[in-house]
Amino acid sequence: GFLVVMPDLFDKKPLDNEVMPLFEALEAPSTSAEEKASLMAAIMVKAGPFMAANDYAAKLPLVSKVLTVVHTLHSPKSISLSGYCFGGKVAVLASSSPLCHPHIAAAACAHPAKAALSDWAAMKIPFLFNHAGSDFSFTTDDLGEATEAMEKAGVVHEVVVYEGMKHGFTTKGDVGDQTVVKERRRALEVTAGWFRKHSGGK
Repeated sequence: GFLVVMPDLFDKKPLDNEVMPLFEALEAPSTSAEEKASLMAAIMVKAGPFMAANDYAAKLPLVSKVLTVVHTLHSPKSISLSGYCFGGKVAVLASSSPLCHPHIAAAACAHPAKAALSDWAAMKIPFLFNHAGSDFSFTTDDLGEATEAMEKAGVVHEVVVYEGMKHGFTTKGDVGDQTVVKERRRALEVTAGWFRKHSGGK
């Protein structure tokens, strides 16, 4: 099995849960220009302070510290890293950071915040991308560019697309929707299988 350690990246001040529905409404084809302006204003009020206080790369020292503590307390055979949404981009950055990647056997993300193509190409460890097929923040085109960057750089990787799933489906998906429940379970099993394959877990 796996011992799961989940650090608090946000010092008990997470993103407001009302922000994601606002983004989805913003991206909807039926949303008018006037409605988009109103939605963007609401997003800035709710998400602006969070984004200003949370830089992705600034989280890497915390990730490094957690890795050190896990090694010290548990002496694991290996450590794998998984990130979701904001943490998905942190996982991408950690996979190339000298602070982190030497201590990680494999990594994964689901519906991540958008990273630069150079970040995808720089990764040093096997990486799994669980992609939400209807993700407003990381589109199919974005996925194609990220995949191409990894392929050209020789990054060991796998991409799994969950058709029809929205941003956040693995962590905040509608548990009343059996399709979402099924795909959440599949993403969990795929990720566990990836870690077993590349980090020696059982």
